Amino acid sequence: MGASQPEELVRRAAAKLYTALALTDECSVAGVVRAHLEARECGIHFIVGSEIHFMTAGGVPFARLVLLAQDRRGYGNLSELITLARRRAEKGSYDARIADLEGKTAKAPHLAGLPGCLALLIPEKDATVESIFGQCMWLRTWFPDRAWVAGPRRWRSTMTCAAGPSRRRLRAPACASWRHPAP
Repeated sequence: MGASQPEELVRRAAAKLYTALALTDECSVAGVVRAHLEARECGIHFIVGSEIHFMTAGGVPFARLVLLAQDRRGYGNLSELITLARRRAEKGSYDARIADLEGKTAKAPHLAGLPGCLALLIPEKDATVESIFGQCMWLRTWFPDRAWVAGPRRWRSTMTCAAGPSRRRLRAPACASWRHPAP
């Protein structure tokens, strides 16, 4: 939550014998170079990511996603998405829209589905089952086989998002409990 330096977090992960670590900041990839260098020194696989709040075209909050780059292409696309969102807002803030991920942005149609990135949906604490279902269906369209729902451990192993003849699961990673601690 902004208090630790990236290198320090990598060293702590190495001390706990982690084999991989993803560090995210809100609509930013600041600090990834230092973290990547430290991770290489510690023998940890480093994953670049960013947490971004997306809005509809009308400015209504839609989803909070953690986007994780799988490769160089994903890193480039994630960086371009961040630049796009930052350029459209005043300094120090950003304006990320779901249209950016749907290929509906004139200058960046290639960002549709954000190739090379995984998506983790972070549901709001007061989200309804219906709103999470809607977000899952949207994720399934734009991030096929690359999307998960992150939630508290009490959700256990899976949430199923199914519609029509094709039923798929969006897995809830166990590590996600840091965002929504159990009451």
